[in-house]
Amino acid sequence: MRRPLDPVWEHFATTALKSPGHFSAVCKYCNTQFSHGRPNELEVHLAKECEGESIDDEIRSKYFEIAVQRQLSKEKTSSKN
Repeated sequence: MRRPLDPVWEHFATTALKSPGHFSAVCKYCNTQFSHGRPNELEVHLAKECEGESIDDEIRSKYFEIAVQRQLSKEKTSSKN
């Protein structure tokens, strides 16, 4: 089984799905379940939605910054079209 490569996966317990390279995920801080773990969604969860008491502010800030940068990049790309 191939391990997820994105560092966000370190914060989630995973279960392999039938499709190779696809995983379900459970947040290690609040136990929120994701039937199809998508790195972008997992990052947003850590940045904005996770209510786990043990999530570190540094982790939340890191993924908030990643989410903001992704959104800015998306807006920049769409404004060129």
